[in-house]
This record gives sequence, C-alpha cells and structure tokens, in this order.
Amino acid sequence: MAATFNKLQAIKAFTHVAEQGGFSATAEKLSTSASAVTKMISRLETNLGARLVNRNSRSIKLTEYGDTFYRRAARIVADLEDAERAVRESSSKPQGKVRAIVPYSFGRVTLVPALDGLFRRAVQRQRR
Repeated sequence: MAATFNKLQAIKAFTHVAEQGGFSATAEKLSTSASAVTKMISRLETNLGARLVNRNSRSIKLTEYGDTFYRRAARIVADLEDAERAVRESSSKPQGKVRAIVPYSFGRVTLVPALDGLFRRAVQRQRR
C-alpha cells in the first residue's frame, strides 16, 4: 500500500527548503528527518509533473518551475500561518465564568456599575 501524500505538508516543506537552502535545515525546522523532507519534495514534484529542485551532494537550487512555484506557494503558506496564528490567539483568550466574593458595599458601589461597561465591550468585540 502506498504511503499517503499530504500536499499541503509537502508545499510547506518545499517553501522551507527554498528558504533554508537545504533538506537538513528544513527537517530540523519541521521536526522530521531529511529523508522525510526529500520524499515529500519528490512526491510533490511527481504530483506536479515538474522538477522543482536540482540537488547535488553540496547544495540545492530551484529550477525555473521551482522558482515560479515557490513565489506563489510562499504567499499561500504565509497566509495559512497567519490564519492559524489568528485562531490560536483568539482561542487563548480567557473564557468562562468569573466568581467574585466581595463585601456587599463594594459590589454594589463599585463592581456592579463596572460590569455594565465590561459586558458592553465584550458584546462589541464578539460582533466584529
């Protein structure tokens, strides 16, 4: 049975190879092996029907197709990473109930009036 091919993961690996200048540096950045990165790039090239990278024992160089693909793919990967970061940041905001035990006079004079403004700002943020 053939191994599964994750095109998005392969595109990310390819953009990192182009930026890092090698498979080993990319493997370290992606927490995988250089051979796994090599396989991803090879499968991506097969899928696209074009050679993206010329490899030798000392260096890698993007082909004309690789350069064209990199310029477009890099924008897509950057947008995707921005989207992921936005979700992570918004989901890490505090949520849930807050329970405060305070003296009656402080709650009535200070806390309750402040809650109205707090709730209004929270509703406004949710509508954005």
